[in-house]
Amino acid sequence: MPRARACNERGFGGSLAEGSPGDAGGKGLMPKAPTQLVVEDMTLVVRIGWAEEERAHPRPVIVNLTLEVDYDGSDQLSGTVDLYDAVKAVQTLSGEEHRLLERLADRVAGLLLDRFPRIRRVSAAVRKPGPPVGAPVAATGAVAVRSRDG
Repeated sequence: MPRARACNERGFGGSLAEGSPGDAGGKGLMPKAPTQLVVEDMTLVVRIGWAEEERAHPRPVIVNLTLEVDYDGSDQLSGTVDLYDAVKAVQTLSGEEHRLLERLADRVAGLLLDRFPRIRRVSAAVRKPGPPVGAPVAATGAVAVRSRDG
């Protein structure tokens, strides 16, 4: 099961004192500094590889996401991105076929930007464990970084 965390400019977790500028407990919510949501080690099963023999069988790839979101400072899902929905959206790519890790990472990033208007920027990292690259490596991967402003 993928792990998801929210982080702010101080790192993972952290809390704000009641009444501080980022506190959403009072009236007139004030947006916090940009907030990043993180999903770690999500497994997707896809057909991936340059060679036809490699794509013949589905294999697991590991996806890690960092989402910079427009968070309104509230304690409501409507003021952020629901990570349950984001993970489910990425899981719709299971079963697809891709030749390149770069293409899969790009698809993940584009899908999230298209479906979730509160996401400003996406970093989608895709790792393929045990790739056939002619040397003993644990994994190969690609990272696609996409944002609304280009």
